[in-house]
Amino acid sequence: MKAYHIILALQLFVVTFVFATPLIDGPKGFYLDQIDTAKIFGISVVVIGGLLGLWAVRTMSKNFVVSAKPKETSLLVMKGPFNLVRNPIYLSLHMMTFGWCLVFSTIVGTLASVSLIFILQKKISFEEKFLSEKFGTAYTNYTQAVPRLIPKIFKS
Repeated sequence: MKAYHIILALQLFVVTFVFATPLIDGPKGFYLDQIDTAKIFGISVVVIGGLLGLWAVRTMSKNFVVSAKPKETSLLVMKGPFNLVRNPIYLSLHMMTFGWCLVFSTIVGTLASVSLIFILQKKISFEEKFLSEKFGTAYTNYTQAVPRLIPKIFKS
């Protein structure tokens, strides 16, 4: 569990770093006279990612926990955004950090955002062990039917 806490701390650091890079990376800033296609796309990705995250947290309701281990009373949530991907909150976080980097065009932030991919993959691995222990075959079937992080465009 100690390794999980290190991964969680890394995640918090990187996310904070990504969102702080406009302050660190110089006074380029975001000005209305500098809006271009990348910034508009970035804003859209941030908003959609934020809405996806809110939808996922709302869908989880009482089952939402910050730790890797589900509560004793937790149920396996497979509806709403969890029907599209098993980790919609992490997809949401990726979308928001990526969109933020597009809006502010920060190379340092983009590198941090890319590192978040690896950090969250490790975190997901920890969480999947606990979910597999708690929910057994139901979770195994769910993992076979629903992708981890990237939604399938076309279902076969």
